Amino acid sequence: AKCAFMEHGLVTNKRRVLLGGSRVDFASLIIMKCMKDHVKGGGFGCFFSPMSLFFNEDANKNFRPLPGGANVFSVLEILDFVNGAVFDGVSTRYGAAALCAAPAQMREIPLIKIDEGRERRVSCEVSSGGGAWSMRVNHGPDMADTQIKVTPKQIPRQGMNTGGLNKVFILERASGDGIELPKIESFVNGYGEELRVSTEFVFPLMGGDLFDPGRRKRRRFILCLHDRNGRPLSLEHVRELPGVEEYLLRHGSAMRERKGVLMRASVSKGFYWSLLGVGPYSFTRYKVAWESLGRREFKAVVLDGAWQGNQSMHSYIPAESKSDARRIRDELNRGVPAYLEGFGMEGTCNWAQPGRIKRLLTTEQRQGDIFG
Repeated sequence: AKCAFMEHGLVTNKRRVLLGGSRVDFASLIIMKCMKDHVKGGGFGCFFSPMSLFFNEDANKNFRPLPGGANVFSVLEILDFVNGAVFDGVSTRYGAAALCAAPAQMREIPLIKIDEGRERRVSCEVSSGGGAWSMRVNHGPDMADTQIKVTPKQIPRQGMNTGGLNKVFILERASGDGIELPKIESFVNGYGEELRVSTEFVFPLMGGDLFDPGRRKRRRFILCLHDRNGRPLSLEHVRELPGVEEYLLRHGSAMRERKGVLMRASVSKGFYWSLLGVGPYSFTRYKVAWESLGRREFKAVVLDGAWQGNQSMHSYIPAESKSDARRIRDELNRGVPAYLEGFGMEGTCNWAQPGRIKRLLTTEQRQGDIFG
């Protein structure tokens, strides 16, 4: 599959494949192949298409034609079915696209939103740099009122990733529901097993109640055996933590079998207890956090302490001072809602992921920056 992506220009760099650049929708490969191999120059093709092909960020960057580029095809018009179900049992946000086997891509194309039988015609701006396209409903990505100043170390991040082993690494307290933990505590994992371990490397996970108190859920924690620089703990250090080595031995086989290039690299070095998405940024005093998956309203909050995001469900910008965190929070809450509306991806997995928010940030240095 990766070779096919490279052949049709969807992945242009082997290093990008190793770092996850092959994560594109198979629909993009099918459409590209059809237009390249089966449609004559100047001919037309119409396809049911996931809307993420056009309005997601880096994952489909090499599929989208560029204005002025030597493209395999150009997009003439897009239909967005909004909340309509196109295929039974498929929840993906779908639309349709009219394509032409011609290299000249217009900078602005018609987009028709069809919602419960009602049609609304808007325009779609084609990105000149390969980024996500935008719907000109109110404001689009290039019409945002502000560019939020951050330091180079404050790029948006996703939460910690267990590599598919949430049931092992994500825990609940066996009793009680606070985030303050004694040095040794009893937890229950996703398999219903009880364990009693050192809490030195157990951190509270973000949950819906932090963004909306009405969505109160039982507090969960994540076992993250990494130091404050993001490096996995040595085996010697793990053995010093009461109850932890025994727990790792119980689930070591499953940990070693996790897939993915980056995960396999850590496992091959003996650190089979590693997580992804862990670095110095994970342990800053403050985080400007938001829910990044499946929501329709954007709300950034400042979290003080060791809070960690749960994979792609939560994103955050690290900050070392409360005043800086509050400034970033306020600027995000002012500028992001209208910005996100321009992509039309409400309720999807790609709604407010870090790559999308990053386009609102500028890394100009400021006098007195903590990161210097």
